[in-house]
Amino acid sequence: MKLIEVKTELTRLELISKFETIPLIELDVIFNMSKYFDYLDFTYTQEKSGFFAIMADSYRERIEYFLQKNSINYNYKDISKDIFFDNPVESDYTDDDGEDISEKVKDLFLKYKKNHTTQDDVLDKILEKGVDSLTDFDKNILK
Repeated sequence: MKLIEVKTELTRLELISKFETIPLIELDVIFNMSKYFDYLDFTYTQEKSGFFAIMADSYRERIEYFLQKNSINYNYKDISKDIFFDNPVESDYTDDDGEDISEKVKDLFLKYKKNHTTQDDVLDKILEKGVDSLTDFDKNILK
């Protein structure tokens, strides 16, 4: 499982307009698939739309295919390692109504870390950042 960040180059209204041109069967597949992973939609610079998602590569590949097929420009970033390594990750986003969702974003990050950190991730953190970088959470994973 990976934690990904996807930022489109479209606003919510532009995405809705784009979705109106996509056959319903294709939209149905994507929306039904979203029941099988955790995600959080967000708005960023100039009201552009994006989302964070905890998902397997097979779902990511399907979503990327859908976006590409429908000419929805996006930027994809795997932020899993940043979460495992406690690196800073942007979390100050809003929802479609302009409400701050930074706490929801942090909760999603924490959920990912709690459910998917392995001993190998912690050992990789030690190799890259040193033993002094370990948190109590990391130490408990190694027990």
